[in-house]
Amino acid sequence: MNNNTITAVELSSFFECIPKPVTMDDAQCSNSGHESKLSKNQIRPTEQYLITPHIVESDGGKKGNFFGITGRGQESEQSHYPSFGTTCLQAMSNKSTKECCPLAGSGKCCMEKEESKEKENYAEDPSLRRGKICSGLCKPEKFYPRDPTQDYIFPPELMRMAEENRGKTLVFNGKRTTWISPSSLKELLRLKATYPQAPLVIGNTCVGLDRKLLEVYYPIFLHPIRVPELHVTSIEENGILIGAAIRFAQLRDLLLSIVSELPMEKTKIYCTLLKQLRTLAGEQIRRGHIVSRGSTWDLNPILAAGRAILYLASEDGKREIPLNDEFLERMPQADLLKNEVVVSVFIPFSKENEFVSAFRQADRKRNALSVTNSAMKVLFQSGTDVIQELTILYGGIDCTTVSARNSCQKLIGRNWNEQMLNEACQLILEEITLSPSAPGGKVEYRRTMLISFFFRFYLKVLHDLKNMFPYNYPNLPKEYMSALDEFCDTPPKGMQVYQDVDPQQPPQDPVGRPIKHESGIKHATGEAIYVDDMEPAEGQLYMAVVTSTQAHAKILAIDLSEALKEPGVVDVVTAQDIPGKNGDGKEDVFANDEVIFIGHIICGVVATSFECAKQAAKKVKIDYQDLEVILTIE
Repeated sequence: MNNNTITAVELSSFFECIPKPVTMDDAQCSNSGHESKLSKNQIRPTEQYLITPHIVESDGGKKGNFFGITGRGQESEQSHYPSFGTTCLQAMSNKSTKECCPLAGSGKCCMEKEESKEKENYAEDPSLRRGKICSGLCKPEKFYPRDPTQDYIFPPELMRMAEENRGKTLVFNGKRTTWISPSSLKELLRLKATYPQAPLVIGNTCVGLDRKLLEVYYPIFLHPIRVPELHVTSIEENGILIGAAIRFAQLRDLLLSIVSELPMEKTKIYCTLLKQLRTLAGEQIRRGHIVSRGSTWDLNPILAAGRAILYLASEDGKREIPLNDEFLERMPQADLLKNEVVVSVFIPFSKENEFVSAFRQADRKRNALSVTNSAMKVLFQSGTDVIQELTILYGGIDCTTVSARNSCQKLIGRNWNEQMLNEACQLILEEITLSPSAPGGKVEYRRTMLISFFFRFYLKVLHDLKNMFPYNYPNLPKEYMSALDEFCDTPPKGMQVYQDVDPQQPPQDPVGRPIKHESGIKHATGEAIYVDDMEPAEGQLYMAVVTSTQAHAKILAIDLSEALKEPGVVDVVTAQDIPGKNGDGKEDVFANDEVIFIGHIICGVVATSFECAKQAAKKVKIDYQDLEVILTIE
C-alpha cells in the first residue's frame, strides 16, 4: 500500500492509549508532539479527557453507540452532551509516587485530601474497620457547578486528528485481523479487488454471529463508512436513490419526509418499508446487510417486490442489477462478482393500481429476528380487480428468500375473489415446500404462516379496493377485520405499589417493606460474578455435545475415531458410559438407539479446552436410518 495514503495503527497500542489520562498542564499532545491550541480560559488545568462508548438519546430512541467524550467523576445534565470531571487523575494514575501531579506534597493535591479524608472516615466509622468498603463514587456534593456561560469543550486534539486523517485510509492491525477503512470509492474498489473475500462491514451485521456460531474467520475487514459515494440520498424522477452506507434511522427519516410530500399512490412501497422498520429491531441493533441476503432479513423481500435496483461498482467498471427473487436466491446470473460492491440502491415509486404489503412473525413483537417474513405485491388492470402482475416472496423458509413465481404466473388474469384465494393457497403450498428436518424446526408452523400471510394480504387488498370503489365490493366480515389491525407501538408503562408501613415499626423489621434483591446492586453495577468470570479449577475439563441433525431416526453407528485423534481430547461420553440410569425415565441424558428431534443430544466430547471440544465434536460421524416424522401431538 502507498504509505502516503495509509495510516497504520497497532490495535493493541491504540486501545492502550484510550484510558490513559491526558492533562493539559504541559500543553503537549503525547502522541503527536504538537502543541495544544487550548487557552487557560477554555479548560481547567486538572481536566482530562477519555474516549468512552457513549449512548446518544433522541426522539426515536437510542441511535447506537458513538464514541462520545466523557470525563470521570461528574455526569452531564443532558445525556447527549459530554461531561467533564475535575478529579486529579494524574495522581490516580501513579498513587505510589504522586510525581505526576504538580501539586503533590503541597497539601493542595486533591488525592492527598481524599486520602486524608479516607483516614478520618476510617477512624470514625467502625464499619470500615470491620472490612467493609465505602465507595467514593458519585458524590453530588463534590461536583463543580455548571457554568452556563461556557460551552462544553470537545478536545481540539481529537478534532485535529480527525481533520488530518480525513483523506487517508486507516488501517488497524490486530493479532489475527486487520481492519481497513478507506476514504474514497477508488481506494475501496482497489481493496476489494485485492481482498475479494473480505466482508464489507457497516453498522451491525451478521459477522459476529458467523464468528461465534459458525466459527467463520475473516483476516481482513473493509469498513467503508467514510466513502462519500455510499452516503448519497436523492429523489429522482422515478424513485429515490439510497447510498449503501445509509443507516436505517436515516432511511426512516428520509422515507417519512417523502411520504408526507408525495401522492399516496407513489409511496406505497415506502409506507411498507416504514411499517417493517418499526418492528425490525431496536435501533442500535438493527441489521440486514443486503448482500448477505439472510433469509430472515425483513427488508429484502420488500425491496425485491418493489423492483429495486442495485448499482454496483468495481475496478472493471459500473453496472446495475435488479434486486429481485433471482438475486435473493443467489442465482449465478443475478449475483455480484467477487470484486464488486454495492454503491447505492434505487427504489422506484409505486404505481397507481399497485398494492404492497409486508408481514413478519417473530417470537415477540419487537427486537427479535423473524421466524417467517413475507412481502407481496399485486398490480391490477386499470379500473378492475383483474390481476396483471403478482409477486409473492417468503423469508425464513429456506436458507435464502424464496419466490412463489410459478403460482403467481398461474394467477395472472384472475379476479381478486374467494375462488382466487382458494386456488392461490393450494398453489403456494405445492410450490413452497419445507423438509421435515428443515433448519430452525417449526415446519408445520411455518407452512401455516405461508397461507396466513397471503390471507392477510388478500383481506388488505380487498379492504383497500372497497375504500376506492365503495359500491363494487362488499364489506368484510367483522371476524376478519382483526387481521388488518396494525401493531400498536406504544411505550410500555408500569407501576409498583407498596403497602403502607406503620411509622412506629422498627427499621429492622422487614415485614411490609420493599426489599431490594440480594444481587440487584451487583447486577446493576456490573460487579456480579458469573461462571465465565471464574478462574478454571485445576484439571478442569470441558464438554461439547454432539446433537442430532435428524428429526426422527434410528442411530445405526457412531464413529468416534477422528474425534479422539484431536489434540486435547480426553474422552467421548455416550449413553453406554453412564453408570446406572440414563436419565430420569422421562428424558434421557444421551440418546441411546433413537433420536426424536433435531438437537437431541447423542454424546459429549470431553477435552482440556472448550474450543478443542467443539472442534472435535464436529469430527464425530453418526449414521442414521430415517423413521416416520412426528408432526403433531396426536
